[in-house]
Amino acid sequence: MQNNSKKRWIVRIRKIILYAWPFILSLFVFLSIKFSIRNPPLIEHYYSKGIYPAIAKFLSFFSNIVPFSLWDVFWVLIILLIISGLILVLFKKIKPGWYILKTLQLLALFYSFFYIVWGYNYFRPKIEKRIGWQMPKTDSMIFRPILDSIIKQTNSNYISIALSDYSKIDTLVEESYRKNSAELGINYPNGRRRPKTMLFSSFYGELGLNGYFGPFFNEIHVNYYLLPLDYPFVLAHEKAHQFGITSEAEANFVAFVICIKSEDQRLKYSGYLSLLLYFLKDASHMKDYKEYFNKIDMRVISDFRFRQKYYQGLENKSLSKMQSAAYNSYLKVNNIEKGVKNYNQVVSLVISWYYNSNLNRIDYQVNQIIPGVLIRVDFHIGFKVEPKINLYFKEVLEDMTASGEIKLESTFDSLKKHSMPADFKYILIDRIMPNDYKLSGLENVTLALHRLSRLLCISDVKALQLDSTNTIEERVPITIDQPVERRISRLR
Repeated sequence: MQNNSKKRWIVRIRKIILYAWPFILSLFVFLSIKFSIRNPPLIEHYYSKGIYPAIAKFLSFFSNIVPFSLWDVFWVLIILLIISGLILVLFKKIKPGWYILKTLQLLALFYSFFYIVWGYNYFRPKIEKRIGWQMPKTDSMIFRPILDSIIKQTNSNYISIALSDYSKIDTLVEESYRKNSAELGINYPNGRRRPKTMLFSSFYGELGLNGYFGPFFNEIHVNYYLLPLDYPFVLAHEKAHQFGITSEAEANFVAFVICIKSEDQRLKYSGYLSLLLYFLKDASHMKDYKEYFNKIDMRVISDFRFRQKYYQGLENKSLSKMQSAAYNSYLKVNNIEKGVKNYNQVVSLVISWYYNSNLNRIDYQVNQIIPGVLIRVDFHIGFKVEPKINLYFKEVLEDMTASGEIKLESTFDSLKKHSMPADFKYILIDRIMPNDYKLSGLENVTLALHRLSRLLCISDVKALQLDSTNTIEERVPITIDQPVERRISRLR
């Protein structure tokens, strides 16, 4: 009797474990998430840089063998399984309690598997902490020049992208990830990334989705109806998710850097164009917004308008709103405080990237206005670099002489025959405000403070460490387009 009772207890315990283990696992995952939220550095070290790369390598190895989307097929089978179960319940082939239990077990397993294979990356430190950035306070003084630069780069990199370019673009994106992974704090290669077309592209287009990452099989997906001009940026964005970057803003930022750091013009144009849309959205409240918009090349504006009409034609507004609301809740639950607004936070990340990239920058650019006669040299000097213009200019002259662009001999015939060196002068242009214009009280106060600061501060010659014996300072008046109240009369 004792043996029989022991066997019954063992059988009962086995049944309880069999029924309860998915819930026990999900409870363990839930508690570990609470721990992860409070300990991002540990998640970064042990999961994002340790466990996840191994998982990504394993899953992507098998998913890359299959040319179609396993993620889409998986969810079709799950939906069919749930519907089949409901039909069997209605026809009393299975008990409702058993069906509910199995459904809850399945949901618990999905929950656990999602976080184990990818989801813990939501709790790693933000990109600025991972890379070690200084985060400047964003204001119009920083925002405007970057917006202006992005407009110029978008205009200069304009190019048409064709469907036939896709295979080459994928190779170029991978190459850019390989080259720039260290700068972005990315663990490369992190498995394999084979872009797959969504099986239900039309439906996803109605939801407003151009691409997504399937974590269960570590798959990259791109919508069949995606415009070619968006393809490089969207592909780079989804690949960023495969590298364990969960934040949409961070994925947008990484995609931008990957595209513009490539030597290929197609990637550059897609990267700058996509980012310009986010910058223009943030700039829409500025009084001089139209001035910036008018700087955009008409071909780029044409792409903007076509792009907007095209995606509006694909999108189902009701479905898109439902998807956006659901995804907004999903992101907020997973440590993305701004929800879907997180996409546009890429602007502040790009500004921080420009700021940190320029901290120790020291390079120059040459523009031959009149070849060999009038040459403009632009120095790009970071905030942490001493502005030793005198020294840097000598180095520029050495470089240009070595390349044969200039000669350090005098161009005057009388001096040239004696191999006399050329005479160099630094000309500092000091812009002054004349008394010709009528200014407001605030403007006059501002100018007075400016003059006072110039008196208290060191001179530009000292600040730029120029040779004072070889420097000329020219004062150039500022001109303002202001109507004249009274013209001077001519006497006859």
